[in-house]
Amino acid sequence: MPEPKDYAKRLTKGSSIIFGGLAVAGVLGILLRMFLTRSLSEYDYGLFYQVFISVSFFALFRDLGLYTTLVKFTPEFMVKKQYQEVKSSMMITIILQMFLTLPLTLILILFPGEVAAAIGAGGGVFMVQIFGVWLFLMIFFHVFRFTFQGLQDPVPYTAMEIFYPALTLALAALMVITFQLGVTGVALAYLIGIPILLIAWLGITWKRHPQVLTEKPKIERPLAKKMLSFALPVFLSGMAATILGYTDTVMLGIMHGPTEVGLYQAAQPLTAMISYFPAALGIVLLPMVSEIWARGEKEILSKAIHSILKFSTIIIVLPVCILIAFPDIALRTVFGAEYVLAAATLQILTAVLIISSLFLILQCVAAGVGKPMITTKAIGVMALLNVILNLILIPQYGITGAAIATLISQFVGLLILLYLTGKFVKFTVPVSSILKTIDAGLLALLFIIGLKSLIVLDPWWLRAIVVAVPSLLLYVGLVLIMRAVSRGDLDLLGGTLPIPKKLLELVKRLTK
Repeated sequence: MPEPKDYAKRLTKGSSIIFGGLAVAGVLGILLRMFLTRSLSEYDYGLFYQVFISVSFFALFRDLGLYTTLVKFTPEFMVKKQYQEVKSSMMITIILQMFLTLPLTLILILFPGEVAAAIGAGGGVFMVQIFGVWLFLMIFFHVFRFTFQGLQDPVPYTAMEIFYPALTLALAALMVITFQLGVTGVALAYLIGIPILLIAWLGITWKRHPQVLTEKPKIERPLAKKMLSFALPVFLSGMAATILGYTDTVMLGIMHGPTEVGLYQAAQPLTAMISYFPAALGIVLLPMVSEIWARGEKEILSKAIHSILKFSTIIIVLPVCILIAFPDIALRTVFGAEYVLAAATLQILTAVLIISSLFLILQCVAAGVGKPMITTKAIGVMALLNVILNLILIPQYGITGAAIATLISQFVGLLILLYLTGKFVKFTVPVSSILKTIDAGLLALLFIIGLKSLIVLDPWWLRAIVVAVPSLLLYVGLVLIMRAVSRGDLDLLGGTLPIPKKLLELVKRLTK
């Protein structure tokens, strides 16, 4: 039976690997957007994402919640050595999703003009067809991806996160620069990379988890029913989450056009760079919670939730403060001077990350213990509230209004999920620690803004380093002095991370 420190070490190691992979993938994604903003007009850039995000919306009806179901049940099957069930659940997912996706793909291929007109992207007819095929092929890509997550094998999962954007970037450059295909070439780049990578993932699965592929699957009704009963609330949650995630972009496109969409799509990916830590944590946490719950170790789970909420807040607050202090520099450097108009939007969306990080942790807990419906309820309220607020705020305030709508709806959803999760899993929310951490972050933010105004250095990255290093030291000192962490927390870190004993003792003295 694994000990608490064993789980902590696995969580730390897996999250670190995936965080590194997501960070690399994020840089590649930023490089792709930098390439697009410099190779395409503002209108074409906005047009591409208007089509891409609108078609991606249909992926919700392909998902049906089955990907999360794979992540939930695969650890349970592996604990019980039911390898045939793993293979069978993969095949059931593929068959159901093919049945659901094929009609959508045919509509996008056969009626692209009508679809393009409906989403306000009349110039993207051929892109609609390309992404229709892309929608179908991504079934197989995601089945491998989420199976690796369920197997708690972070290395191939991380490789998938890196190689797809890397290959897409290379193909996009080839299509746009060499073949002069413009925005259509970018869409083709997204499509062509998928079959190339699928062959690689099949080989990796055979090498690392041969027992999964060698077992003969059994497509039986009890397993399908079990999967669908879990998947339905996840599907409803995914529907609400998709509405929540894409509503801003779609409504901005309808009310203000592709230019506003382009500005908003400059702010969003920069915030994604900070969200990689909670995302990496969630990827490892969900199957681990499922394993802990299957073993009946509820006390370990309760303590883990408390610690994860606390440390996640501590880790994410400082980078949030740094990005809030440097929005104009970030936008100008990555996308160009014309995108600095999205600075206020970037600041608001960056603040949202603290809320969304805590929400993601609770969402993983709810799914891991087999209660996805509580997340569905929270996200449903968030999505409805976001639509209402967008209708009120976007006409007058544009992209800033959309960001404010996201902030308010995310906060309300977090409160709801905290309440509902507490009904099934007994844990204490580290409210005092979170508030102390935010206070430390606000003081660090004031320090950053003051230091930023005093220091004038070129290039920008040198200035950022000079400001960030003392700000980091100040923030860590404030967190310790304010006792946002306890001595018990430090003992847990000492047993999980390779922290020198002398340094650990010095840190403990600051918490007295």
